[in-house]
Amino acid sequence: LDPLTMNLSFGSVTSTNSGGNGVFIDGGNATAAGNNALTVTTLSVTGSTSAGLRITNSTGTFNFGATTVNNAGSAGGGVDLDLGTGDTATVNFTGALDIDTNAATGFDANGTGGTLLTVNVASAGTQAINSATGGLISFNQVAVGASGISFDNLGSSGKISGNAVTMTSVGGSGTFSGGNMNIAGASGNGIDIASSSGA
Repeated sequence: LDPLTMNLSFGSVTSTNSGGNGVFIDGGNATAAGNNALTVTTLSVTGSTSAGLRITNSTGTFNFGATTVNNAGSAGGGVDLDLGTGDTATVNFTGALDIDTNAATGFDANGTGGTLLTVNVASAGTQAINSATGGLISFNQVAVGASGISFDNLGSSGKISGNAVTMTSVGGSGTFSGGNMNIAGASGNGIDIASSSGA
């Protein structure tokens, strides 16, 4: 498909008991003139041994509607975004976002070269991250998009290894909201914010 002339859109994507990532986009190019993007209307991942959704070394706009990652019974994490050198990407979650993990991180996002990775999490539906002992959010060099990042609930049932929420070099024009946060302890900090600006 020519990324310059058409969008790539999927209605419903489901992954169950993957031996790696539930959905893996590596080196994707979803940028072009107009409103070209990769869009997944509904995403459901259960029991992956790595991240439920992993995007790495990719450029462009990636849209996900109602998204569920249930890795509470496996080793997998939730959402893992990693830009490569020279990549500029925007990742939008436009519907409910429900992430459950055991010992892995719920939402891990890493940009490069400043804030070339922009993330939006809409307030539509329920947005929640729950873990047994894994970190809830880890953002490094991430821009909060104009639509903001909004969660209703962040929580753990056990003592988190490391920080529960880590934000390093986070900026952007939008507002980050963690909603209600209830963790059963952490070996690091509950909330760790460094070299960041914004609301």
